[in-house]
Amino acid sequence: MTTRDLDWARILGQAVGEVAWDAPVLRPTTEQAVADCLLLGQQHGLTMRAISGLRTPRPARANEAPVDAWISLEALRGLVDWHPHEGTVTARAGTPLAELEAIAEPAGWRVLPQVPNPQHTTVGGMISAGISGLERLRRGPLRHHVLGVRLALPNGSVVRSGSRLVKNVTGYDVHRAATGARGELGVVVEASLRLVPLPRAAFRLSWNSSSWTAVDAAAQALLSTSVEFDCVRSTRMPDGWTLVAWYSGRAETCAVMEQEALRAVPQMQSSGVDTWDGGPLAAAWKDTRASEAAGEGCLELGCLRTECATQVEQLLKSRADVRLVDHGLARIVLRDSLHPQKPVQPHSVAAGSVQAQLELRLRRALDPHGVLARSPAS
Repeated sequence: MTTRDLDWARILGQAVGEVAWDAPVLRPTTEQAVADCLLLGQQHGLTMRAISGLRTPRPARANEAPVDAWISLEALRGLVDWHPHEGTVTARAGTPLAELEAIAEPAGWRVLPQVPNPQHTTVGGMISAGISGLERLRRGPLRHHVLGVRLALPNGSVVRSGSRLVKNVTGYDVHRAATGARGELGVVVEASLRLVPLPRAAFRLSWNSSSWTAVDAAAQALLSTSVEFDCVRSTRMPDGWTLVAWYSGRAETCAVMEQEALRAVPQMQSSGVDTWDGGPLAAAWKDTRASEAAGEGCLELGCLRTECATQVEQLLKSRADVRLVDHGLARIVLRDSLHPQKPVQPHSVAAGSVQAQLELRLRRALDPHGVLARSPAS
């Protein structure tokens, strides 16, 4: 039996969207309807993949298996719960992060992660992909900020893991396992996020150099101080490198941290401590976030911090197009200019590792019939 043999509208009791690349696009309007779609897939041996609805489904790449149906979460949109006194927010999976930011920031809270395109990134898509933003060096990965989720499972049920409040988190941390699982453990239909206070002030240090060795030495000197930088990163320029370090917090704390950083690396130029509300640094931070969107389609390499400088040197010698180096996270962003059309093979965990075994056990328990297809990396 194929998807063409099924009367989707009759079975689901709702309209079915356009057919894209021979796969129907299902648009459930409730979280239970999402679970019903997955149950239908289990009963008929189909594979399905959830998408945000903000982007058009695309055909499978060479390294991806085709799906029998797409499940668009665009109708699952809106705020569910908001606690400004607790600093927590709960929203449906199809809600763009820009809508959460518009609610949280006037109340003095920042939504994490600070993704490049909040208007085009949904809550469910962010959690499924495990996206982390510019501030991961200081704030940690996304899973640290996910308090709980509601998951639609292929057996037709909707389950909760975690909670909507910081003080009421109980049970197993399935919500953290689902963060970055790309939909293999269930479809996220609702999520609760922990917010952090919006900074009152910030400062930015920058320095240009033609030498990668000098730039890396300056970055390591900054990271060896007690300053908890939001990010420390180098960007490749036509004539060398630009090293930039951000710090945000209270104005008096920023002043002290700025002096310590400048003592460690005197050649750095400071923008001075600036208030965040309406200040020029807030606009500069927004521009920095937007610049991350230029990295879409690039390759990301991760390594140990102690090996980052050596890895970059080897890549430069091999004429690789290194675009950015995130020093604190040892993250290297580059474009494969030698083989621009070569498909990128997804990173896979070694079959014998503890992480792989745990993921396999969870998948067998939550999706024994293999209904859920792994969502593509964005």
